[in-house]
Amino acid sequence: MKIIFIKKIGKMKIKNVEFIKSVTSSSELSFTPWKPKPEICFVWRSNVWKSSILNAIFNSKTLVKTSSKPGHTKHANLFLLNKKYYFVDLPWYWFAKVSEDQREKIDKIITDYIAHIWENIKKVVIILDAKIWATKYDIDMFYFLNELQIPVVVVLNKIDKLKQAEILKAVKQAQETFFGQTIITYSAKTEKNHKELLNAIFHLVD
Repeated sequence: MKIIFIKKIGKMKIKNVEFIKSVTSSSELSFTPWKPKPEICFVWRSNVWKSSILNAIFNSKTLVKTSSKPGHTKHANLFLLNKKYYFVDLPWYWFAKVSEDQREKIDKIITDYIAHIWENIKKVVIILDAKIWATKYDIDMFYFLNELQIPVVVVLNKIDKLKQAEILKAVKQAQETFFGQTIITYSAKTEKNHKELLNAIFHLVD
């Protein structure tokens, strides 16, 4: 399955995106069929419109499936961009309406995946709902990534629902919590700050 398109990102053009596979358990991680390439991972909690953000990056409305039910993604989906970068859509790391056993299984997929190939990961994008702000789970994920010295981009999504003063407050809180990392305000609905998001993701990933 391949979507072909052209989109400029600074000097870079995304020419194609190819879906590679889904990883549904941590036991599959040792059997990944791809050769090492720079990886960009996306982590998120439920109901932050992650799928809409990825489809906007891929310039597609269907490549990443969206669902009306929060917390739909329960496995890791891998995509190849320009035959050069892997984009890894990891499952949500917190959703209230699941059992503790299921949550632990999903958390294990995330942490095992990152720990398994952390040397190839050039950046992790943490997607937050700017209205709700960071939870303990978001902060725990950040500290886990920080220990591995993986650069992070924090995306404060849904800014179309906030007033300017509320956006500034969310940015200030993000800067204080995710110290030293790139903070991007974004709207998956309007694609506001889309160019800034792309530049932040692809900066220094080679």
